[in-house]
Amino acid sequence: MAADLARDKNIGLEEAGQLIGLVMFGNARALKAYGITLDESLTPLEALGELQKKVAGQAEAFSNTFEGQSQVFKEN
Repeated sequence: MAADLARDKNIGLEEAGQLIGLVMFGNARALKAYGITLDESLTPLEALGELQKKVAGQAEAFSNTFEGQSQVFKEN
C-alpha cells in the first residue's frame, strides 16, 4: 500500500509509510494535506481499507508506462 500511496501522491516511500502509520494509529486527518479524505468515524482498520481502495494499483500501473519502465531501467 505504501508504494501505491507514494506513486499516487508523488511522494517518497518513507513519507507514504509514515502516513500509513498515522492512519494505523487513528490519525486519518493527516491524509487531508494530500487530498485524501476519509470518514473520521472509521476505525483505524476501516480507514486503512478505505485508503487501500483509493490508491490500489497505482504503483503497478505506473510501472507499465514508458516513464515507469525508464525508472526501473535506471535503478538497475
